[in-house]
Amino acid sequence: MNTSILAEELAHLSTNIEHVQRQHDALQSELRSVEKEVEAFSDDMQRFDALRDVCVALGKLGGGLPQNGADIHDRIGIRPELAASGGPYAYLLRPVSKKLVVKIPPGVRAGQRIRLTGMGMPGRNGGKDGDLFLEVRLRRPFLSRVKNFIAGIIGQ
Repeated sequence: MNTSILAEELAHLSTNIEHVQRQHDALQSELRSVEKEVEAFSDDMQRFDALRDVCVALGKLGGGLPQNGADIHDRIGIRPELAASGGPYAYLLRPVSKKLVVKIPPGVRAGQRIRLTGMGMPGRNGGKDGDLFLEVRLRRPFLSRVKNFIAGIIGQ
């Protein structure tokens, strides 16, 4: 065989080997980078698992993070005289089956809300109790409503 052809083939193979070696080195570098990311992710997962285990243990002990109680929203219907003068109003807080005497402030108007701080749902693990919000509705006496109804019919 011709030595020049062999020399040419050898040069071509050497070039290919160098190219493959550069690709190999680049892949090795990329692999080291990915291994570092996996190691960091593994450390994060271990910290997450430890935190989850602590939270589960606290939950089993009745502990855990404080959670504030939910607010309760309700409506009350009061007589116009009570709205004008103010005074006590008996109210049953149904979600917790608790009887309350609400102090109606004088001059309260329909649609106003009365806030009773700490009378909502109880907080958990040291969290604050929620608030109770009562929207005032004015109740008209039955005869007054009948008179207005009849007047509306006759007036038409």
